[in-house]
Amino acid sequence: MASSIDPPTPAAARLDAIAQELNASGQALSPERSQLDPEHIQFVRDTNLKLIQVFQGMRIEPGGWSNLQSRSLRHDLRNHIGIVRGFCDLMLMDIDSSMQDDERLLTRMIERCEEFASVLDTVNPEANRDTWPS
Repeated sequence: MASSIDPPTPAAARLDAIAQELNASGQALSPERSQLDPEHIQFVRDTNLKLIQVFQGMRIEPGGWSNLQSRSLRHDLRNHIGIVRGFCDLMLMDIDSSMQDDERLLTRMIERCEEFASVLDTVNPEANRDTWPS
């Protein structure tokens, strides 16, 4: 008997869509036509691919979307999104007036990173609470 693949929750579907958008934006940052550091661009692309791979796994694995309940996975996703956000901020510091296309892409990526973190916090709000003793 074949296992069925559960559909993603609305939050999981949104996170997946944001990861896809971040990946497309990262690919649009072209080291060949940009003055941005090619190593920074590649690092953002590589990190975006890690996000994509996580969501690809959830799409094909029975019950895969429930993995988002894992505090460890959400922590890893936050780390990945923080890396993308940080490198986008770093590259924005190198932007000059002739690089408007790159500036728009980086700004959009930062906005998507913020949205990703916000949506991720809604996945399991109880588990996101501070667990340190008072």
